[in-house]
Amino acid sequence: MPSEMQAAEKRKTPTDSAAPSHEKSAATTEKTTAPSGQMEHIRVVRSTIRSSNGVTGTALGGGLMTRQHEARSVQTISRDYISKQAPTQNPITLMSMNPGANVVSADPYGLSMSQIRIRGLDSSEIGWLFEGMPRNNSATNLMFGNEVADAENLQSLVTQPGSANYDTPTMSASGGMSQIFMIDPSHHRGGYVDFAYGTYKTNREFIRLESGDIGRTGVRAWLSFSHTDSDSWRGSGDNERQHLDFKLVKDFHNNSRIALAVAYDNQVIQNLLFPTKAQFDKLGASANYSSTYTPGSTSYYKQHLLPYNDVIVSAPSVWNIDTAGHFRIDETPYFFYGWGPVDGAVNLNLNNPVYSGTQKVFINKVTSGFSQDATTGVASTAQVSQMFRPGSVTKFTWKQGHNTLSAGFWYEWMSNHSLGSVTRMDQTTGVPANMWGNSYYLNTTGGQRLYTRNTMTYSQTYMMFIGDTLKLLKDRLTLSAGFKYTYLNRDGYNYLEQGNQRKHVLYQVPTPYFSAHYNIDSHQQIYVAGSTNFHVPSDSNMYNLYNLTSGTLSTGISSQKSEYSIEEELGYRYQNHIFAADVSFFNYNFTNRQLALPVWQNDTLVSENVNAGGQTSRGVDVQIGMAPFHHFRPYVSFEYLYARMDNNLAYGTTVLNTKGKTAIGSPHYQGALGIDYDDGRIFGNLNLRYTGRQYSTFMDDESIPGYITDNITLGYRFPKLAFLKVPQLQVNLQNLTNSMYRTGIYTFTPSAKISAPTYYINPGFAALFTFSSSF
Repeated sequence: MPSEMQAAEKRKTPTDSAAPSHEKSAATTEKTTAPSGQMEHIRVVRSTIRSSNGVTGTALGGGLMTRQHEARSVQTISRDYISKQAPTQNPITLMSMNPGANVVSADPYGLSMSQIRIRGLDSSEIGWLFEGMPRNNSATNLMFGNEVADAENLQSLVTQPGSANYDTPTMSASGGMSQIFMIDPSHHRGGYVDFAYGTYKTNREFIRLESGDIGRTGVRAWLSFSHTDSDSWRGSGDNERQHLDFKLVKDFHNNSRIALAVAYDNQVIQNLLFPTKAQFDKLGASANYSSTYTPGSTSYYKQHLLPYNDVIVSAPSVWNIDTAGHFRIDETPYFFYGWGPVDGAVNLNLNNPVYSGTQKVFINKVTSGFSQDATTGVASTAQVSQMFRPGSVTKFTWKQGHNTLSAGFWYEWMSNHSLGSVTRMDQTTGVPANMWGNSYYLNTTGGQRLYTRNTMTYSQTYMMFIGDTLKLLKDRLTLSAGFKYTYLNRDGYNYLEQGNQRKHVLYQVPTPYFSAHYNIDSHQQIYVAGSTNFHVPSDSNMYNLYNLTSGTLSTGISSQKSEYSIEEELGYRYQNHIFAADVSFFNYNFTNRQLALPVWQNDTLVSENVNAGGQTSRGVDVQIGMAPFHHFRPYVSFEYLYARMDNNLAYGTTVLNTKGKTAIGSPHYQGALGIDYDDGRIFGNLNLRYTGRQYSTFMDDESIPGYITDNITLGYRFPKLAFLKVPQLQVNLQNLTNSMYRTGIYTFTPSAKISAPTYYINPGFAALFTFSSSF
């Protein structure tokens, strides 16, 4: 649920925020956040930077940090940093400099798969919000950064590691929460455009048109469109993305407001082969799908695509009921629709039976596109998902004196249709007849379409919350307490099992919350927080899965419990006009820890959730950012993490001795150094990040060695040229040494002796040149 802090951010005009469609004025503002239910702090600062993309030159650490007043660790990335990164980057890759954010990407530009772990917890355990609406996929809890807003339209990324607020609408917040905000429309008519070209034949075009204030209606809006095309940095294939963003705001005289935010995404991404350690050691970046087709092969690159469509609509509103500001209502109705497959391929013996769920069937060769005398063939397998997800979040806030009381509810309905389509493939070229997997089906001799999976899940989520904030000692002490109760009801149908077997799962989770914040003086703060969070299993865990050619069964576990975590945090902040520093100590205790083991079904990778018992994680995060000093703004972050598995893990008929082992994807040490320079004309930054050794198996018998990543930005702003207000040329360089090493875990395993994990590879050297300007 949008907090008072978020609503205040939304009410600011583009003069207050960094509206990238127009030149930045000499006066700008710096925002600091406050505890949930409290107004944010805004102070006017001076800027000599005139930019077309929202850069102020004043943000701490080059835009990697802001001054805070929350009663827990908060990490905010603003336009000053976002604008200087490659415009192709997505919200996940932009968070790589945060303390404890272990970020990897399958390509240098953030177009394809990106992965983040915060304090060792992956993106499915982070509650993601987009303009106030829950963005996590309700079926799998995942969030894909390359499907959200374009970087030019991002105002800020606000991450709260460790825990969500009591009013946050999410079922996946064991690892914390992250909020994505788009820029507000400008009060002035105009626009912004950029063109980019770089290595791997990357080209990108972006345009945003601003309406400005429409008469005296209080309405203003912008609409943007982008197109990106890039060859795969390794292997064959390319990535293409078309994206549309829209935002409309209507302001009222009493600081009430309504907004409408829309994001539409259409993309076709080349899925890469993620190698094992042995494959990488032997082949390096040449461990790829084949660039040519050999008859009968299922490793041809054109057989492994990731096409996807989705649309997101959020309409956050703030209604101040009385002029004194005692009572207000926040309302965020929203809608999500997404559809697309994960493509693969399978070899078939056309004279032998295959399995469609529990049924043994034969393929009709003629109606399935094979010749009558064919004995073998290759077919396309597409794991298709189609999801509808409408919902609404409502919050009531009453403020009287030093006390603020909030209460509200969240409701969401979801349908998720998952199909394992088996469709035709050209036997000569190896190209699928339809990469979307929704036509040219293979048929059985009984006249039925052949599926490897056909499930429908309906879920309803009800969440009720209440909280209170009390300010004491002349507002130096702030105490907050809250409670939310979440009720998730899932009904599922597996149409490939006899009798359309029905599954039913119910989760009921209470989660209390407490925090305290004390201002020692005008510069120093201490804070403490204690909270509980949960994470529900994927809906795919409800169903049995069957192998197409062998009928092998992977049994669903509909009775699996949700993960529950208790988190404590103790922190200290020092903030003045020169720099800000934040140190936070944290401790987690998990029960029913959810981990998703990879399972290959019908030559397509799917996940299977397992209950890994208990886990203890503790450590410290440090973040320091400086204000401009002779145009330089340094930034440093550091994390120490100790993450230990507390139980032995049952695997098949054996029990693995995992108790006391370090949790996967949890490096003990991570650190980042950023240096930003900007004198108004010449600008640039250098970002370095170190990630320590991390294990990729439960038994800690295989790991990724520690490594360093680097990227550099260089740019120049030109004087006004005709209708171009502040034209700018920028170059982004990544991996200057073209180093090749394993960076992230794509699939982990119980033990390297059982099966080999697979890995992300650090993308090679990349350079992207971008010309941009407002008009």
